[in-house]
Amino acid sequence: MKKATGGVFLVLFVLVLAGCPPTPDPRVHYICFGDSVTQGLPDGSYPMFLEQLLINGVGEQPGCVANRGQYGDVACQCYPRLQENIQESLFPNAHTVLFWEMGNDLFLYLYEHNHDLDHGPTQQEIQDIWSMTFTCLGQAVSIVRNADLGVYLATYFYVIPGKPITGYEQGLTEAQAVIANQYVDVLNEAIIGFAASQAVPVAPVHVLGVLGGSPEYYYDGMHPNAEGYRLIADVWYSAITGSL
Repeated sequence: MKKATGGVFLVLFVLVLAGCPPTPDPRVHYICFGDSVTQGLPDGSYPMFLEQLLINGVGEQPGCVANRGQYGDVACQCYPRLQENIQESLFPNAHTVLFWEMGNDLFLYLYEHNHDLDHGPTQQEIQDIWSMTFTCLGQAVSIVRNADLGVYLATYFYVIPGKPITGYEQGLTEAQAVIANQYVDVLNEAIIGFAASQAVPVAPVHVLGVLGGSPEYYYDGMHPNAEGYRLIADVWYSAITGSL
């Protein structure tokens, strides 16, 4: 009987823990929300390096940045997760969301419409990407602003050939990378256009083009390594401090 009773209490204890809400973190001021490009790697992510820049540059404290990146996230389907991650009960002192999505939305679109990357963006595809961007970012920005938080968006750097990319395990050829980046240009123009229409500040990551001008700044064909993330963190930091 004692063993059975102890087992019941253990099960109840585990269930209680599983049902407990996460402990609020009052240190967090910036919520970095996005997909795998935000999530980063074990040895580096842009939120990690951005936090250090904010500590050294404007006197923020350790823990001021929360990394809420998630591999495979899609902007047009992220709304429930976004709402969960900006709750005041989770980050009671957060004031800004750094929302960086649309990369996966673009590549899912390409898989369906131009998987072989054998032609540049058509007029219809340009219209589709602009419409998708305005719809997806519009909903996300509304969610953040309805929570009385500030929001930043970001544009995208270029992909590179010769290293694996999701859906292109052998990597892109030189010609395919050129075409893929034409679509990245369209997405960036749409992000900037949306941001201007809604007075949302933008971290212009697109100015980096190919990160560091070299494949050495990439983990694979579309994700940075630690040094690439340092470059991206610099752009975010400049955008944030330029608006303060």
